[in-house]
Amino acid sequence: MLWLATLAVAAFAFFPSYASVFAGSKTPAVSGFESIESKELVLEVSGMTCEACTVSVQNELATVPGVLRSEVDFEAGKAIVLVQTDAPPSADALLAAVHRAGYSAVLAASAGRDEG
Repeated sequence: MLWLATLAVAAFAFFPSYASVFAGSKTPAVSGFESIESKELVLEVSGMTCEACTVSVQNELATVPGVLRSEVDFEAGKAIVLVQTDAPPSADALLAAVHRAGYSAVLAASAGRDEG
C-alpha cells in the first residue's frame, strides 16, 4: 500500500511536466493554411505556472476568428500567433482570449514577416 501511495504522490508531483500531453490542443494543423497570407504577432503572457498552462492559452487563442495557429512557450512567457492578414483579429480579441484562459498578456510586437 505504501508503494501505491508513493507512486500516486510522484505522479502528482510531476503532473505539470506531462499534463500538456493529455490535455491536447485545439490549434488547427498548418497543412490547410499554406495559401493564406498571414503574419505573426507576439504576446507576452504572464501568470503561467507550468507547461499545461500553454495548452489552455493555445485552445482559447484557437477560438478567435482570424487566428490560424498559435504556439505558446511557457519558459519564454510568449505566445506567437499566426493571423490572417486580410481579416486579422483585433489585439483586444487576442488579449481577451488569454484572459479567458486565466492569464494576462500584452501585445509585444509583430514579427514583421508575411507567410503564404
